[in-house]
Amino acid sequence: GAEDCIILPATKALLFKKLEHCMELYRLRKENVRVEKYQSTLYNGFAELVDSRDEETGDHLKNATKYFNILLQEAIANDYYKDILAMEDVNDLLRSATLHDIGKIGIHDDVLRKPSSLDSAEFEYMKTHTTLGMQAFDKMIKESGGNRWLYLAKDIAYCHHERWDGTGYPNGLKGEEIPIYARIMTIADVYDALTSERCYKEALSHQQAMEIIIEGKGSLFDPRLVDLFVNANQRFEAVLKGINNTSES
Repeated sequence: GAEDCIILPATKALLFKKLEHCMELYRLRKENVRVEKYQSTLYNGFAELVDSRDEETGDHLKNATKYFNILLQEAIANDYYKDILAMEDVNDLLRSATLHDIGKIGIHDDVLRKPSSLDSAEFEYMKTHTTLGMQAFDKMIKESGGNRWLYLAKDIAYCHHERWDGTGYPNGLKGEEIPIYARIMTIADVYDALTSERCYKEALSHQQAMEIIIEGKGSLFDPRLVDLFVNANQRFEAVLKGINNTSES
């Protein structure tokens, strides 16, 4: 637990300087613990709010975050986008990923909970959840002075439906115009959507979902991330089996 060392002989001025340094470290650590606790409370509150608004969306957020974490760790381990992705950002990114659909809180029940497929007008309205999520985080950033995880959460919420070839929404971003963590979220999001049962569709198998994602390589999805997804697909399948087993029990 030592914070510093003093080489003897030492002057009184050096001793006090070392003590001052240790006390400053102590204060900073206490402050970091307080900030971390505040951030966790805020994040958990938002996650519970989304879950209470719509249980299906709440489950999707939790499941997609598990897949996001697998692909994120795979990207970091393989030094993909190492100038952008860093291990110290993992906790902030996982917080952010869990809230990627927070904008759905602002979607009316008759669309959000519709027990069948959406028509074209309803789908256009549903798409606004990306903008609603961005606006919510933007307001929090302005009011709080901003924290890194809020910026990450804003980008993921806003951009996770953008597509590699520019056919996504809300802004038709293309390729590396899309933030890397949003591109990771896109694959995690689609995988969970494909493998989840809904009142208007049956769940696809892991193999079927994998084939669809591979088919979208270079069009819907970042091709490098699809390669990582294929490398890690057995870990995706293991998580899926765990989710299905939990649901059955």
